[in-house]
Amino acid sequence: MRASMNERKLPRAFLDTNVLYPLVIRDILLWFAYEELFLPFWSKHVLMEWSRVMQRNGLTHTESQRRMNLIQDAFPFAMVRGYESSIEQLDFPDENDRHVLAAAIRVGADTIITQNLKDFPKSTLSTFGIVALNSDAFLVEFIQKNPTKALRAFKQMVKQRKRPIQKPLEVIQSLRNHGLMRSATLLDRLISKQ
Repeated sequence: MRASMNERKLPRAFLDTNVLYPLVIRDILLWFAYEELFLPFWSKHVLMEWSRVMQRNGLTHTESQRRMNLIQDAFPFAMVRGYESSIEQLDFPDENDRHVLAAAIRVGADTIITQNLKDFPKSTLSTFGIVALNSDAFLVEFIQKNPTKALRAFKQMVKQRKRPIQKPLEVIQSLRNHGLMRSATLLDRLISKQ
């Protein structure tokens, strides 16, 4: 998989560490991005956090590096640069999340995708024209607006699941197990209509 930064105006989403891990959430988000439903972005801070989480959960440094390289190769435009100097200037409830907001502002993101919505207050984000959504709410929008592309992205994701090979309904269940309840239900309906 290798995506290009299409010139069309696509929504821009900054991915927080907690949506890059676990695998099933990362995969579905990136396959939706591959189908040009949105443009994904991340930063070196996010990738370093992701690497620490992977290693804390048993992956070797080499394997965590390989996974980071894969997503960077697939989306070569996604790395946000030049945001570091604005981190300290941001007044944000959780100092550890200022880097996420700084990078999102720098890239002109419409959305921060995070599972920790409480750490991203609407009142602060709205001053920058950004909203925070969890991955389920974010994906539901695209499934409803463009079911054809969403289903194609999901099928590509299923096709790539090789260790172990999984059937569509098994992947749907995995989405549910990771809190993507509404997205899983909508995708399940799309599959059953075929």
